[in-house]
Amino acid sequence: MLSHRLSLLVKAKGLTQKSVADSMGVTEQALSRYLQGKTAIGSDSLELLLSALGMNLEKVVDAEIVKVMKTREKKPAKGRNLLSELQEEQVAKIVAWYSKTAKKPVAQS
Repeated sequence: MLSHRLSLLVKAKGLTQKSVADSMGVTEQALSRYLQGKTAIGSDSLELLLSALGMNLEKVVDAEIVKVMKTREKKPAKGRNLLSELQEEQVAKIVAWYSKTAKKPVAQS
């Protein structure tokens, strides 16, 4: 679960929830709810959290792509288009993640 992994990252970096929350510009209670999985973390908040942890969302995604490619290279590639498979899989994951975390547009009257 994403919230559990984020909580582990905070602990691994040796940071307090208060210092991370302050860096993000949110309350400690809001951060705690994200890290406990009680509140879904939006894409903006996720970027702020990763930044507070000294990480970059683009680098995290790039690292995941490299990991998947290395895993796929170990399997026989005969008759397979690894790049195409990877792109389709990664795009599907990113679209699914974004659709869950993106702010919904507010209907204007």
